[in-house]
Amino acid sequence: MDATGSRIVITLLYELRSRGLRYGLPPCPGVMGPAAVSAHLDWEEGNRMTTTRRLNDSNKVIVTAALTGAVTTKQDNPYLPTQPKEIAEAALRCYEAGAAMVHIHVRDDNDAGSMRFDKFEEAVGLIRATGCPVLLNLTSSGGQGFSWEERIRPFRELRPEMASFDAGTMNWLHSVVFMNEPKFLELCGQEMRAAGVKPEIEVFDMGMLNTAKHYLKTGVLDAPAHFQLCLGAPGGMEATTESLVYLVNHLPEN
Repeated sequence: MDATGSRIVITLLYELRSRGLRYGLPPCPGVMGPAAVSAHLDWEEGNRMTTTRRLNDSNKVIVTAALTGAVTTKQDNPYLPTQPKEIAEAALRCYEAGAAMVHIHVRDDNDAGSMRFDKFEEAVGLIRATGCPVLLNLTSSGGQGFSWEERIRPFRELRPEMASFDAGTMNWLHSVVFMNEPKFLELCGQEMRAAGVKPEIEVFDMGMLNTAKHYLKTGVLDAPAHFQLCLGAPGGMEATTESLVYLVNHLPEN
């Protein structure tokens, strides 16, 4: 879309083809496998549920690499980057493979989901020290039970280009409540504006999209907005063409 429109970004979680580094860090064999990814959306003309009203330049794609997350463990994948040096190495390899941005979660010393500021500070510092121009997107939701200050401090002090703004509360993975109450979201939006950080508005269902649109109207968020449509998480919308098109058709014009 043009510069005045909402940017639609589909984050692809996939294995990127292994490439060499230009930034002085050693390669990490096995971190990124040789799998290739292609995506094709076949819209059925005239079908309301599978036709988008938006026209996008199909030649322009922004790839965000979500490096670690808060749930996956090294038992699931021994090459998962969990500590700052591993995260920095993975970020640079993803940039070399074509990612424009990396979404960063951190873990504690036992590899559990964390919002420890020192871990964010180390990972961000290692990436920036290489001179790599990859855009940084820090999470504001690294797991359960963290204080508002713990969630806000990393982006407020480290000032990445972007930080996640989860636009509502949901039953996460059918097991816990992922809390994003209105007062926290209002504070989060204010702090992002003050720090010059662009919110990555994460939307898991239509209710969250409506909440984000409310905050755009009330000034908590600024236009043009950057939306991340997150489909397929248990507790949110299904990962179907119909779900995607429905959300796209209800994005704000700017």
